[in-house]
Amino acid sequence: MSKYTTSQGHDFSTGDWLDLHFDACKPEYGSMIKSIGIKPGWKVLDAGCGNGRFLDILSELVTSQGEIVAIDLAEENIKAVNNAVKAGRFQASVSASVGDVTALELQNDFFDLVWCANVTQYLDEDDLNKTLDQFKQVLKPNGLVAIKETDGSSYFFHPTKNTNLLWDSVKEMSNYDKERWFVHPIEMRSTLKHCGFNNISQSTHTIERRFPLDEKTMKYLTKLFSLEDVNWSEINLQTEENQQEWRSLLDKNSPDYILAQPNFYWREGHIVAIGQK
Repeated sequence: MSKYTTSQGHDFSTGDWLDLHFDACKPEYGSMIKSIGIKPGWKVLDAGCGNGRFLDILSELVTSQGEIVAIDLAEENIKAVNNAVKAGRFQASVSASVGDVTALELQNDFFDLVWCANVTQYLDEDDLNKTLDQFKQVLKPNGLVAIKETDGSSYFFHPTKNTNLLWDSVKEMSNYDKERWFVHPIEMRSTLKHCGFNNISQSTHTIERRFPLDEKTMKYLTKLFSLEDVNWSEINLQTEENQQEWRSLLDKNSPDYILAQPNFYWREGHIVAIGQK
C-alpha cells in the first residue's frame, strides 16, 4: 500500500494526490465537464467524488439553483467534502455521504446528470455493468450519465535514450490492471450502449505539458516521476542496463533527470463518454 492509497484500498485516490493531479490539469478538466452541457438548476450526482475537486466546477455550472449529491467509499474523502461545504466553498447546495456506486441508496428518477470520474478503473466488468444500471435508475427520464476515465493508451513522456523504455515500464507495472486502464476506457461507448443508454458520444481529451513547466505541473510530475512515491523503481525491466537508465531518468541528481530536459514532453489522455437514459 502506498501513501496515496485510501482506506478502501484504491491507489492514487487520497486527497493529497487528487489535489496534485487536479491542480496540474484544471483547465482541461474544466473543459471536459463543460463539454457535457450542464444547465443551471440541474440535480447532479458526483459518483465517486474523491475529496471533491470536481464539485467546484459542477457547482459553478449548476449555480445556486442546482443541487449536488456526492458519494465516495472512503470516509476520509467525504470528511474533506463536508469540511468544504461547511466552509462555504460551493455555489450550489452540496450534500456528501459515504456510498457505493454499485449499490446506490438514492431516490430513483431524481438526477439530471450522474458524473463519474476515474472510478470505473477500479471496477471489474460485472461491477461496471451493475454500476451503470444503478446510474440509470437514479436518473430522470432523458437524464445523462458522463463517465470520465484515464485512457492509458494515450500516456507518453519524452525524452528517453531507449524508446522502448516507456513501453517496457508500462508492461511491467504489476500493481495495475492494464485491461481496465487501456481497454475499458476505449470501449466505454459500447459499454453504455450495452447497458441501455441512448444518444451516446465519446471524446478523448489530451493534456500536454512541455518544458518549461509551470509550478503546479512541476509539483505533480515531480511526485509522479519520483522513485519513492510511485515505486516505479521496483519495476522489473528486462535488463540491468534498462534498470540503470530508468533510475537515471527519475533521479533528480542525475544529468539525465527527465523533468530538467529542455525537450521534456508529457501527455496523458482522458475519455468522456456520455449517454442518455
